[in-house]
Amino acid sequence: MKKHLLIATLVISALASFAANAGTWKKNNTGWWYDYGNGTYPASTWDWIDGNNDGVAECYYFNKKGYLLVDTVSPDGYEVNSNGAWVDNGRVQTKNVARTTNTNSTTTRRLTDSQALDAFENYLDEEWPTIKDLRENGNCACWALASSDDNQIVIAFRSYTGASASYYIDRYTGETLYRFERLLDGTPVENPFEKMNIWDYVY
Repeated sequence: MKKHLLIATLVISALASFAANAGTWKKNNTGWWYDYGNGTYPASTWDWIDGNNDGVAECYYFNKKGYLLVDTVSPDGYEVNSNGAWVDNGRVQTKNVARTTNTNSTTTRRLTDSQALDAFENYLDEEWPTIKDLRENGNCACWALASSDDNQIVIAFRSYTGASASYYIDRYTGETLYRFERLLDGTPVENPFEKMNIWDYVY
């Protein structure tokens, strides 16, 4: 058993790109993913993550869309628990890592909720000029703050056609992930998230 666990540890360690508290856990209606803070995230891979910076990392598997697997078996045959952590015989596998100090200069630039909403309107006006024309002609395109915490802002958007979308905004980097939740006929969609940066529209 010890030999088996050692082999499994070596295999996963080789597959996993190491990241100790290098980013932030994010969540939407689909599930959890891990944002490295530079516009990238793990996908189709294992990753050792020290989410609370206590010097101990757990190993997680992320699917091809970047979402955390939970309460299942990974494609390469390893069990993960309800928190997504790799377990062997019910025991969470861990790895000692160095604690990190946040020296990210982007923390000096932080979006407020009102900035994000104003920037979102600028984004619509620039990228979707037809929506601006429709609004000016009395047709409704509505958006509102759906949720807000220390790290993330979520804006819900609904056009006059009934199409709806959610925009997930990092307060510091401005990295924004979004997708239309429903087609014009009301059919849900499962397309990968699109990306943009809301800081580009703050002026």
